[in-house]
Amino acid sequence: MKHFLLIVINILTLTIIVRAQVPQLITHQGYLADTSGQALNGVYPMAFRFFADSTGGSALLGQTFSGVQVTNGAYAVVLDVATLSFNKQLWLETEVFFETLTPRTRLTSVPYALTALSLLGPNSEATGIGTSAGGTNNRARGNYSVVSGGGGFNVSDSNSASGHAATIGGGSRNIVTGAWGTVSGGDYNIATSFISTVGGGFGNIVDGEGSTISGGKFNIAHGEHASISGGRDNLTFEDYSTISGGFGNEATAYGATIGGGYKNKARGEFSVVSGGGGNKSSTDSSSAIGDYSVVGGGNINLAMGNRSTVSGGGYNNARGNFSVVSGGGGAFRSDSNSAIGDYSTIPGGRKNRALGNYSFAAGWSAQANHDGTFVWADSAGASGTTFASTAPNQFLIRASGGVGIGTASPENTVHILKNSAGSVSATANAPLIVENNTSCFLHILSPAANEQGVLFGDPSSSISGGVVVNASNQMEFRAGGNSIRMTVDSDGDVGIGTTSPGGALDISSSSGALIVPRLTTSQRDAITPAAGMIIYNKTTGQFNFYEGGAWVTK
Repeated sequence: MKHFLLIVINILTLTIIVRAQVPQLITHQGYLADTSGQALNGVYPMAFRFFADSTGGSALLGQTFSGVQVTNGAYAVVLDVATLSFNKQLWLETEVFFETLTPRTRLTSVPYALTALSLLGPNSEATGIGTSAGGTNNRARGNYSVVSGGGGFNVSDSNSASGHAATIGGGSRNIVTGAWGTVSGGDYNIATSFISTVGGGFGNIVDGEGSTISGGKFNIAHGEHASISGGRDNLTFEDYSTISGGFGNEATAYGATIGGGYKNKARGEFSVVSGGGGNKSSTDSSSAIGDYSVVGGGNINLAMGNRSTVSGGGYNNARGNFSVVSGGGGAFRSDSNSAIGDYSTIPGGRKNRALGNYSFAAGWSAQANHDGTFVWADSAGASGTTFASTAPNQFLIRASGGVGIGTASPENTVHILKNSAGSVSATANAPLIVENNTSCFLHILSPAANEQGVLFGDPSSSISGGVVVNASNQMEFRAGGNSIRMTVDSDGDVGIGTTSPGGALDISSSSGALIVPRLTTSQRDAITPAAGMIIYNKTTGQFNFYEGGAWVTK
């Protein structure tokens, strides 16, 4: 007769590891009731046996308890399973007070999972709690650490995961000492810091918290949350620094980045070297030294100023804060472009220098030596001739082929073309040419209270003459320096020797006289006369006047 009803609550595992063997004990809990469903209380003799089948067969392991406490139907026992293999499906049979209860209880997957927690390969050791050491000659010493495989024939080939919850996927001679650190594979890689990672490769070292080396060879990621994607002999030395690849690159400042290339240096905070460098020696490297500075590429370029930029080229230097060298330079240090002033700019070219703040130099051998200067120099610099500013805020152009505005074929120094005047050429002695296909003017504008005009000079006198319109709208003709010799007022009256003509022609002089035209009689008769004409007749030695339709003498 069946006197007991059994309900299995669960089978719990106790992770007790002895010399890296599989778990030794499991906890079994159940519920006992009588046939009416009433929970039992008391102490009962109980036995537990493991079988390979749900019915029949021989017990694989059995354990008897003389008295098991049952309270409100619940009980719990710890079963020693050291000699039991979990490599197949098992059932648990329970006996209460010498009565075998049916059916047997099928074991769930939980006890089987215990065997995976401390799997051992040949000559491997799993000495931490919940560890696994596959492969050969590997060591899983940190609690919950895993060495999935790899290793080698010799102890020297061992992979060692000694950090808490550390992981080594495979390879050989890899070491993880940082908690939750990972080396996925490769050879001779080391992850020493908290959540540090080496993806693979050879001889890579990560000793910064949260830092990563994806692969490559002989790379070192020092600094927290730094990253090296690959390449060889690369070094990050500060937090959040990054090197994507290349050879011998160094990102040694906070947040610095190197995209790749050869032996480049990112030494300023948040500085960037995108690539480039050289392929022969460390002197080929480019360096971003200023904070937030950028070197886009090229070789032997230097961005020293804070937030300075060298986009490329060779031997270029951006030394001023916020300075820019877009490219150019050359194969030799003597070809260098240098933006030295703050906010200075060199768009390219060769041997240019922008020394002043806010200066600009371009072309060949242009030198903007003063603040606010713009200097553009043509290829005449090839002969070694520099073209340099001489004072602040200058706009200078050296263009031996001429400056064309509206024309691609300037005929002289400056040629301004609105429309072609036709088949006509300017004189060679006219440095300024202004051309149009209709009327053409030079228009000079100034405030009403000021003069407008054109002045002339030479080495003996800076102003030897000129044509000026003064504030009274009089046109002045100046000669002998800047002296007014003739005036045409706003009414059209002409003054010679006076600036205030009293009539149509007002001649004033204290040292000269009026000389009328001097003609012979035949010359006089050859002209078309008009009333009011006057001449001096050289034939007769008299003044002749034309009046009443004839020449008369008075």
